[in-house]
Amino acid sequence: MPFIETSDSSVFYEDSGGTGPAIIISHGFLMDHRMFDAQVEALSDYRLIRWDTRNHGRSHGNATAYSFWDQARDGLAILDHLGIDDAVFGGHSQGGFIALRMALLSPSACRGLMLFGTAAGAYTDREREGYRRMFTRWIEGIGSPDFEPMVWALASSMIGGDRERDQIPWRDRWLERDWSDFAPAIDCLVEHDSVEDLLAEIRSPALVVRGAADQAFSDASVNEMVARLGGPTEVRVIEQSSHGANLTHPDLVNPILTQWLSQLPAGTPTHT
Repeated sequence: MPFIETSDSSVFYEDSGGTGPAIIISHGFLMDHRMFDAQVEALSDYRLIRWDTRNHGRSHGNATAYSFWDQARDGLAILDHLGIDDAVFGGHSQGGFIALRMALLSPSACRGLMLFGTAAGAYTDREREGYRRMFTRWIEGIGSPDFEPMVWALASSMIGGDRERDQIPWRDRWLERDWSDFAPAIDCLVEHDSVEDLLAEIRSPALVVRGAADQAFSDASVNEMVARLGGPTEVRVIEQSSHGANLTHPDLVNPILTQWLSQLPAGTPTHT
């Protein structure tokens, strides 16, 4: 299986092997690379690299503490391992946190940004307290009668869409998973820093896609990110969708992605 080994992590990735320009994309919290299954065919003209972040999917983090900066370095290490000089950096929610930090760490490697349901600021004290309480209950509730209702509630808010088609596959994965190693991922999310003051350094084009009913990030926080990005930025709002618009409404999202990507300056073709 394709893994890269760093000093404190074992990171799984999936490479489409396409010969077009590269895209590397990072999933949201509690998810894994499969949350972009609905984009694979639409982006078949590109070399699409999807990966599992630390303590998600098939990846493992050996460190007791890490940050999204550390995970951005994981993403860049995948590109280096594959011999890819430049790529579009993409990400959903926490994956957007990672994509922004990848662009800040390696601006010359970033051809563009595709940001789904994300923002650039730190959480407020109230948000930190709420997320800490929720995910502590998640870990402590495993195996209890309260756990499955909690899973359903989170699937509804984090994914949205159709219960049978979109939520049940992730509900089943969450119920089956061993969460005993997940505390560092919670700390990473809850305590992440703001990069708003650094966004002007990112000069590459950006596409921001969000669901009209996304409650994870306020309009104000998304607008602040958009205003501060240093390159030309396009914002597209997907009506009747929430946090996981790319997963639940690919028929609306995928044409936006392919059109935006087609307008980018030519990138470096990749070869396997």
